Amino acid sequence: MSKNPPLDVANFLAGAGLGLTLGTNLFIGFMRAESSLIASDAVFVSGGSARSPSRTMGESFEIRYPLVNVRVRWARFEEGSVKVREIFNALRAASILGYLDVSSIQSEPLLLSASTEAKNFWFMSFLLVYQEGA
Repeated sequence: MSKNPPLDVANFLAGAGLGLTLGTNLFIGFMRAESSLIASDAVFVSGGSARSPSRTMGESFEIRYPLVNVRVRWARFEEGSVKVREIFNALRAASILGYLDVSSIQSEPLLLSASTEAKNFWFMSFLLVYQEGA
């Protein structure tokens, strides 16, 4: 069965007890502007590509390595820092059903911008590993 790594990671985060709910403050896709439908404090999970699949000649399966990016936008720096650390710790060695491994690309979440008057932004990338095919 084909995987949807961003959705699988988002579902994992929604069930990890971090106060994140899909469609409320946790979204699939790139970061979107705050609106009546998008919370100001929110997490966005999107997919990417890491490396080509590994396959042995003649085998009907391959090992795939999708990259999942997690972007966090939080108004208060202190609260956002805690939320980012919770997300990072939950995912850095997570056991997500159907995946062989989950590992962080960075050793720490990356703070993209910080402001006492505006929003604060963080970025993290995670490499997932799974087997596709028979």
